[in-house]
Amino acid sequence: MSDLQLTRPATLSTERWARFESDAVVLAAAADAACRRPGHSERVARLAMNLAAALGVRGGALRRLRLAGLLHDVGKLELPPHVALTAEPDDAGDRALLRRHPVDGHETAKALGLPDEAGWILHQRERLDGSGHPAGLEGMAIPLGARVLAVADAFDGLTRPRGGRRPLAPSAALEELRRQRGAHFDPVVVDALEVVLDASIALSDDIRDDALADPRGRHDNDLVPIPEPLRGGPRP
Repeated sequence: MSDLQLTRPATLSTERWARFESDAVVLAAAADAACRRPGHSERVARLAMNLAAALGVRGGALRRLRLAGLLHDVGKLELPPHVALTAEPDDAGDRALLRRHPVDGHETAKALGLPDEAGWILHQRERLDGSGHPAGLEGMAIPLGARVLAVADAFDGLTRPRGGRRPLAPSAALEELRRQRGAHFDPVVVDALEVVLDASIALSDDIRDDALADPRGRHDNDLVPIPEPLRGGPRP
């Protein structure tokens, strides 16, 4: 479960990390502002890193997943404001526009020189049962990075107010994701979320200022201390 299947080395020069990080942070802030979800992309990025670490991912690959988390909603910058602000539009045309945001985000990440991250962003809305979009991928054909982003994004969405909906407590959000294991979400990634939550780290609010300001693009201090990575199959 620890293979992110990178097409280029996970380790980059300090200068390149700084450039990628700077671009991603600016775009993430713009996307969050367009959706009126302050801090959402940073929270998703941090949780995605923690989930991947719980699955055994280490080193530069974690930082690459952080970049993907920061950029996962950047495609929403292409949406009309009334669509960007709506989680589930009633209008069929608006729903079609919203479904395009992973495709547009993929193009942005590619243009930034982030091909692996672009692929994870593209497939973040796939479902394990094959009913997702844009490609209808099924099961392990969905890249691990995309499966991690899906859980991180859903958890943050459930635990924050949006569109008049009250936020769920973390335990209730975890239970909701567990109900969708195997159909929507990868069961092993959901199990990783349970491990991370059990580590008693504040996932949504406790974003360290020093980590965000680190010009080297290193965020090891944001990782939950997991005694042992998850191995094998999902929990019962």
